[in-house]
Amino acid sequence: MWTYGTAILSRHPITSSDNTWLYKSPGQEQRGLLRATIDIRGKKVEVYNTHLAASSQADRSRQTAQIVDLIGAKKPGVLVGDFNALPDAPESQPLREAYTDAWDGFLPGHGEGATYPASAPTERIDVIYATPKVTPLLTRVVTTRPAASDHLPVISKVVIGP
Repeated sequence: MWTYGTAILSRHPITSSDNTWLYKSPGQEQRGLLRATIDIRGKKVEVYNTHLAASSQADRSRQTAQIVDLIGAKKPGVLVGDFNALPDAPESQPLREAYTDAWDGFLPGHGEGATYPASAPTERIDVIYATPKVTPLLTRVVTTRPAASDHLPVISKVVIGP
């Protein structure tokens, strides 16, 4: 048996972190929400990473609602991950209502935003969301084929508010 999970890498100091298990119905894989507090030049930013249920829309619906409850909107934060659902899917709506999809931020993203499958992307299931105290400026998909994933990476430049 092998295990895997999510990770957050940062060039800035990570001052704390934790992982919260997300809802899982019987027979589904355990998923989580990883949180890291990152000190960016004196500003604390909460960064979250998740990988939602791949084969259960019902689980994803419960997971997105749980994520909104866990993150809230008081602190500056960014949520990234493989959501296994398009941003306009019903299970994505709690996230879209609570946060800004970085692709739709101040300056729209470049291109269509499709990230999966990496060899010929047609689906935008890898998304960056920002809390109300974070403003996305520019978002794009990195189109060079990564050797480490079957998804293309998404990057976003954001401004952290007060």
